[in-house]
Amino acid sequence: AGMRVAVAILIGSAMLVGCERTADPGEEEVVASDVGTRGAKVEVMDAKALRTARTQAGFKSSEQRNAEEAAQVELLARRQVRRQIDAYRGFVRHFERVLSRLERSSARLQEPQAYDRFRRGYARLRRGLEQRFGALESGEGPRGMTFQSAERLYRSWEDLNTGLEPMPESTERFDQIVAALRADLAALGASLDEIERDERLSLPVTDRH
Repeated sequence: AGMRVAVAILIGSAMLVGCERTADPGEEEVVASDVGTRGAKVEVMDAKALRTARTQAGFKSSEQRNAEEAAQVELLARRQVRRQIDAYRGFVRHFERVLSRLERSSARLQEPQAYDRFRRGYARLRRGLEQRFGALESGEGPRGMTFQSAERLYRSWEDLNTGLEPMPESTERFDQIVAALRADLAALGASLDEIERDERLSLPVTDRH
């Protein structure tokens, strides 16, 4: 009887050991995986190295994507200016006539009677420029830097008109404002020349999205 009890105990112990070894088949893999992770060399990259690695892999930063989108919008805007080139040229020419009238009349603005005569003739030029800018403003498509330049010129001229009145004192400040407008107008004319020479504007638009 004692022999049978000992055999039973041995068999039971063997079964328990077997159960412990097969209770969780993934246990050894988990441990091995943990050990492998702990034993691996972790490479830490600084921000500059990370940006370089991403660029080499073909990734683009949000700044790069935004810059590309802005360039595409500006290209479309320049195409719109080229379609309206006659209207832009007309705006520049009429603006030049307005500034020439202001420059010629500067010395007479100190005399009330001369100022009244100036205002009557100037009103026609003023209405013409308002119509010219309205044609630019009503154009379709995106508005880029060229339109913004024309708009800044027009708004500055409007501000000048608001304060236009007989000048009993020196017109030096007035002359400086007119000269600044003429310089900005020349820059706008140069931008139009560049747009007319830009061969990209005759190419089809490519969708980058």
